Amino acid sequence: MVNPVLNRDEAMRWGNMIKALYTAGDEASDAGTTPNISCPSNWRIIANITLEPSQFQWQSEQCIGCIIQSIADPSIYAILFRGTAALLKWAEHFDFFLLSYSEPGGIGKVEEGFARMYRSLKVCCTVTNKVQMLTAYIEDMNASHLIVAGHSLGGALAMLTAFAAAFYNIDTEVYTFGSPMVGDRVFIETYEQAVPRTFRIYNVPDIVPKLPSCELGYVHPESGFQVDSLNNPAIGRGITEYHKLDTYLSCIAQMKLEHDQNKERVG
Repeated sequence: MVNPVLNRDEAMRWGNMIKALYTAGDEASDAGTTPNISCPSNWRIIANITLEPSQFQWQSEQCIGCIIQSIADPSIYAILFRGTAALLKWAEHFDFFLLSYSEPGGIGKVEEGFARMYRSLKVCCTVTNKVQMLTAYIEDMNASHLIVAGHSLGGALAMLTAFAAAFYNIDTEVYTFGSPMVGDRVFIETYEQAVPRTFRIYNVPDIVPKLPSCELGYVHPESGFQVDSLNNPAIGRGITEYHKLDTYLSCIAQMKLEHDQNKERVG
């Protein structure tokens, strides 16, 4: 399988949107409340995505994502997911069991906790206040193209979302930052056929992309884009620092700068 070419500008664009969700998401926990984030030029927020509180023993639904729409071409959408505020908070509630995936188009096995979370995701349109489960929303989307992006737990949800979109024949591309493994080889091989433009970005010392574990039967998509924060002395050290979205964005920005400088020298 040939790796797709990573567009660093696009990775930075969607990564920065996810970064804004970490702050805005807690402020927009109520259904119908628009996350207070700045969209890229010519895009608008049309819905938020909430997670069932029982998934994390929260007191109320929490905004874990949003849906934005291109103003220039309303048939183009992006779905963005953040992770939990605390590193590996999501892992406390998982047993890392691989179970058969029962969503539309499902084949192979996925981590039971990720599948359960995905099935609990609700979409609330901020214009009409109509509430739907995410899979039903995707089925009803009149989309020609969809970008899905997520960090950490949000990366796992992004992959399951993209798989559903591809099942409904939506042209889909994915950006994940520090995503854990989602499923077994059968599921992942099917996913790769359905969503070949998956840009899985991982930091060498980050432990999260190594979870749950290859020894438990999990695999990643073959295509992966490596960054290494250990090569940047300005970035902090430690398990939490290695996994931060800011760390990923700093590494990508450094790669882009070096690439641009090399082009200037050659030119």
